[in-house]
Amino acid sequence: ITVNPMNLVTNLIEKSLFNHIQKTKGTIIVLSAEGIKQIQSYYDVAKERFIIIPPAIDFSRFKGQDSVEFRKKQRQKLGLEEEDRLILHVGSGFRIKGVDRIIRTLPYLTEKHGKVRLIAVGADKKGIRKNRALAQQLGVAHLVEFPGGVEAVGEYYAAADCFLLLSMLETFGAVAAEALWFGLPTLIGAGAGSADLIDNTRLGRVVTATIGAEELTHMINESMVADQEAKKSRQLAAWRQERRVAAAQCD
Repeated sequence: ITVNPMNLVTNLIEKSLFNHIQKTKGTIIVLSAEGIKQIQSYYDVAKERFIIIPPAIDFSRFKGQDSVEFRKKQRQKLGLEEEDRLILHVGSGFRIKGVDRIIRTLPYLTEKHGKVRLIAVGADKKGIRKNRALAQQLGVAHLVEFPGGVEAVGEYYAAADCFLLLSMLETFGAVAAEALWFGLPTLIGAGAGSADLIDNTRLGRVVTATIGAEELTHMINESMVADQEAKKSRQLAAWRQERRVAAAQCD
């Protein structure tokens, strides 16, 4: 076993730093409750030493992209019909963010919704190769698209019907807040700090690591069907606004 000396030095500095903060009653700023949990799993620091300040996100860059007209235009660009369902993931590091778990739901989802597509945005060459192979193995390669890293990501949020970020470990996950700003039902891995934004099922769901493909399929299906029913009963606009209010904690 080889040990990087720099790692040992970093650990010693960290230990000294957190011990000093605890003794002098200093303050640690973290992005989420997940950040507190991560630090406390290694260092003896009292909870009152922490302040949570979510990441600041500039939602103004999406101005005009949340309109019905813009959504219709982007869906047409992607070749989506009105009844088609688009699931979206945004973020590199596909393995830790559970893109494979989403792909495993597609065979079940197509039985319930007909044409369902997944677009996984993110600059992750190795992850794309692995997940493309998985999609081929499951016979759903034609339903999955990997556009790589994307500058104009708002176009994908606008076209989507559901957003998933199934992170096993992520201090926050700002893309989940962006999805909520667009009014999307958002499923977030319990290991992501942004899971704190989801406090009711109108906003989305929190997904644990133990949930299997069939149960995850049920959660995705439930979220998309709930939005369809809310649209029929003219409640969807209020739900989308509630999601935006949740996202505004990061504005």
